[in-house]
Amino acid sequence: MKKLKEELVKVPEFISSDSNYIHLSQVDFICEDTIKNTDELPLEDPLVAAFNIIITVSNNNFVDHVELGINELLKSYVEYIDADNQEKISKMYSYRIYLIFIWCINSSFIYTAHIWSYIIETVTPVSHYLLDQEYYNGCKIFWKQLGRLGRGASHSGLSTHRLQRLLRSLEVKAEDIAWIEGSRLCKQLRHELEIT
Repeated sequence: MKKLKEELVKVPEFISSDSNYIHLSQVDFICEDTIKNTDELPLEDPLVAAFNIIITVSNNNFVDHVELGINELLKSYVEYIDADNQEKISKMYSYRIYLIFIWCINSSFIYTAHIWSYIIETVTPVSHYLLDQEYYNGCKIFWKQLGRLGRGASHSGLSTHRLQRLLRSLEVKAEDIAWIEGSRLCKQLRHELEIT
């Protein structure tokens, strides 16, 4: 797990880099000049390496190491997020948590239900932190990914009750601070989980 920490330390440098590599899945339109003026390959994303380390230990059913990996990933997210990078970094980290969970669901990993519970336990303080820091754009991205996780869990026969309870608490908290958009989002995500 030392290698995981070494990769996560590289995140700030990656976030601040100015790569102009075009991911076609992330743009709606391109033109000839756009393609000609891009980097040949994307910069190496340290979260990809971190993800691969976590997946490697999950292949061996080392549940404690998977937990540690998820925990370190989320701690790194909280450490590096700020008002300027909240959208980019929230997409990066929430996507990796999603991929870890999807891997657990679709592999022979025998602790999937346990990891699902653990993910909810760890994203709870992170979600509240984002809201407390008023990283509203980060909240929206992170919470939508939680909804996506919940739908995957539901389709796999796992309970989403704890996630729905988290979303309800975030809904109320957002409403209390008059962030109506966030409150509505949480309500919508809860509703989608109820009908899944």
